[in-house]
Amino acid sequence: MTIAQTQKEEAIDELLHQTSLGGANIVKQYLIAGLLDDIQIHLVSVLPGEGLRLFEHIGTGQIQLERIKVIESPTRTDLRFRVVK
Repeated sequence: MTIAQTQKEEAIDELLHQTSLGGANIVKQYLIAGLLDDIQIHLVSVLPGEGLRLFEHIGTGQIQLERIKVIESPTRTDLRFRVVK
């Protein structure tokens, strides 16, 4: 394993532990830094009206996502995307 791979795995491990603490803000930072391989979004049929927008302020460059999986149910939709690098 290279140093870069080790650092990437450590960063992802840190993200997984901080997501519940930082939520959208942490995910945005890792997405902008190019440290995410995939992203999972769980949509529910209720919009609370406040909170952080996940894809707001991510810069002017495009980040391409490739849809991997969609699971629909009456109460939520789960989306999984691969980040195209």
